[in-house]
Amino acid sequence: MALRFNYNKADLTAEVCGIDEGDTIAHIPDTVEYYRKKYTVTKIGDSAFSGCTSLTTITLPSTLKTIAPYAFQYCSGLSSITIPDSVTSIGYWAFDGCS
Repeated sequence: MALRFNYNKADLTAEVCGIDEGDTIAHIPDTVEYYRKKYTVTKIGDSAFSGCTSLTTITLPSTLKTIAPYAFQYCSGLSSITIPDSVTSIGYWAFDGCS
């Protein structure tokens, strides 16, 4: 599994912006390290997992605050996701096309 991130150096936060095609399970950590700095994962970015039909299970971190629009759109194979209480915003059509 290879998640891709965007890093905000100003507040040391990270957002998930994608995953390798064909991955079936995604475990998103609370923090990621990039150039010897630790970033807190607070967001699933716009369309980050959109169209990942093979993705069946995802674990979201307790640090997550935002699920952006279209984040999981058309993830038709997604059967397990638990949204932590820390999430305060879920964008429009974030789960559009999920069954």
